[in-house]
Amino acid sequence: MKETKTNQFIQHTLADPNAVLLNKIKKMKWTSHNIPLTLSETTLDNQPLIEHDPRTRVIKDNVYGLASKGSSLAGLRLIDLGCLEGGLSFEMAREDMEVVGVEGWEPNYLKCQLIAEYFNLPNLRFYHLDVKNLNSNTYGLFDVVLCCGLLYHLDDPVRFFKTLNAITHDTSIVFLDTHIAPSDAQLSACFAKAALSGITSYQSEGKRYEGRWYKEYEQGLISQHEWTSVSNANSFWLTQTALFKALYHAGFKHIYNLYGAFEIEHEFELRQQQSR
Repeated sequence: MKETKTNQFIQHTLADPNAVLLNKIKKMKWTSHNIPLTLSETTLDNQPLIEHDPRTRVIKDNVYGLASKGSSLAGLRLIDLGCLEGGLSFEMAREDMEVVGVEGWEPNYLKCQLIAEYFNLPNLRFYHLDVKNLNSNTYGLFDVVLCCGLLYHLDDPVRFFKTLNAITHDTSIVFLDTHIAPSDAQLSACFAKAALSGITSYQSEGKRYEGRWYKEYEQGLISQHEWTSVSNANSFWLTQTALFKALYHAGFKHIYNLYGAFEIEHEFELRQQQSR
């Protein structure tokens, strides 16, 4: 881990925690992000810290390689869309970036807010917001966008790419980690096959994009699960070809398929099982 100004501040908090806030955080139900709280306590015991997650490492390595000013990321603006419990946002703030985390589910957002209050970092803010309402007028432009585990929860992902284009500039970097619609030949290996429709398509701005509908929860019901979509009962998973086309049509002209988060044979297995 790099010795940044923010990380020095975090180390002070870990060594001398606010007991009242620490107790509030420990009473929350944590489901995914293992965030350090003290020198010996974390949000999720017996799980790897979020800083050691392969996705965290790959994102940090690539941001340093592609966007750093010398050896520093200070001054860069990053937005973490669908930030869940705030762990990845927290980790990126450790690198001295100005970080905005956006989360649609209130129980998750409250955990994010507790983390922000506990560490009191001037470069980390969270907003309770459905990403469909994101706009550049309110939130500005970003040098780095994290869209990890979000796109496959949207019912109009093609339109959302227009939103991403609106909050970025010509040299911005967008990290997109998402499920894609498997082909018929690949469907049997997909973990979500029971919830996926047959191959179909929908139209956006005169162009058609293939994929599969995914049932998040029953139409007319409101999900109580913090890992589902916020405002739609069904989501649309684009095929890989449709995904690349939609990104290109939205204005992203340089698209790369990033490998290296895992040992390569294992990565191919995970991509097939998780349809990514």
